[in-house]
Amino acid sequence: MKLGLSEEQTSGSWTLTDADVAALPTPSARPRVLLVDDDETLLRSLGRILRQQFDVQCEASPYRALVALEDDGPFAAVIADLTMPGLDGVDLLETAYAHSPETARILLTGNATVSSSIDAVNRAHVTNLLMKPVSPDELVATLRNAVLQYLDLTDQIAADEPDRAGSIDLTVDAD
Repeated sequence: MKLGLSEEQTSGSWTLTDADVAALPTPSARPRVLLVDDDETLLRSLGRILRQQFDVQCEASPYRALVALEDDGPFAAVIADLTMPGLDGVDLLETAYAHSPETARILLTGNATVSSSIDAVNRAHVTNLLMKPVSPDELVATLRNAVLQYLDLTDQIAADEPDRAGSIDLTVDAD
């Protein structure tokens, strides 16, 4: 399902425009995003920016985010801070990948090293790395692309699954 996305392509990828997002009937029909950062001021600020175009759930605790992944998913994307108390963003995104591989995973950090970036890609299959401070335009553009990846993957999965509605499985014993 493309949610009314334009078929205009940029660099081989779909483009989700402001008109596409505005055409979505209600916030609940908008792409769902889980935003996780222990800095509650930043979390509120980023959440306010993203709520204009996405259905955003904000969590200041990575442990509450794990519960949200289980209870409130699926999410089109998860954005997590790298450095949080108790459970870092890579561990959280690794769990998100195990729970829902089609969900886009974005790591947000103010202190990325080459080794932490490699770890995030290898363990959590992170699709994007955003450096703090992130501009609202970069954040929204990255999230739009992530949502489009999610929609493409879920479309592919749906197309690959056989339509079993109304089918009957017959098993015959050869006794």
